[in-house]
Amino acid sequence: MDKILNNIKLEKTKFIEKVKEANGTFTFKFKIPNNITWTEGTHFHIAFTDFIKDSKPDKDLVRSFSIMSLNEENCLAFTTRIKESCSVFKQKLMKLNSGDEMFIFKIGNNIEVKSEYKSVVFISMGVGIATFRPLIKKYIIFPSLNYNLTNINVDSSKSYLFKGELESSNKDGLSNIYVQSRKELYQEIDNCLKNRDSQYYIVGSDDFIKNLISYLIYNSVKKDNIFIDKKMDLRKTFL
Repeated sequence: MDKILNNIKLEKTKFIEKVKEANGTFTFKFKIPNNITWTEGTHFHIAFTDFIKDSKPDKDLVRSFSIMSLNEENCLAFTTRIKESCSVFKQKLMKLNSGDEMFIFKIGNNIEVKSEYKSVVFISMGVGIATFRPLIKKYIIFPSLNYNLTNINVDSSKSYLFKGELESSNKDGLSNIYVQSRKELYQEIDNCLKNRDSQYYIVGSDDFIKNLISYLIYNSVKKDNIFIDKKMDLRKTFL
């Protein structure tokens, strides 16, 4: 099986539970394999154990997600939206039972935040905030991380995932901002632009990312100060 995936090592994990975060949005929790660790902001691939068919991977049975949990939370978890009319993959996710096995592989990180930064701005669309959750939790937990952090989430449904959890912190330097419209979002970004030292991290749809990059660059933000959850070759197409 490894050979079929170009020698990528597959790790088995067991499903623990799903948690409803909002209407149509769920967090899926899995046991952490013994030899797996990750840094905040990491993404990974997860597949059903029968995703190899006719000696080829079935793309309908594998997906990539951001890990929304910290190692210290003793689970490997991701959050996703599931509509009534959803993909085969998400239909199977909803039918998982405790103890069911899946494969995880291709763990990587494109958005690590450096401690020497003075000001960091996270901008996410909807469920994209799941990528930033562990980074914000780490910022809250570790006093040595003393840059200013602004977390902006836009969600027209006003679900605002993890809002209560993230707003419960009183750490100096942390601002959590939740808006409903693109107009409100750009107003909040304009406030951030007053600080020329800010580093911007963006998670959302491709169109969302492209529009925000164009807006930031138009407002004199350097490309080197803009980060997206994409591999370097794809990053070049956005920047």
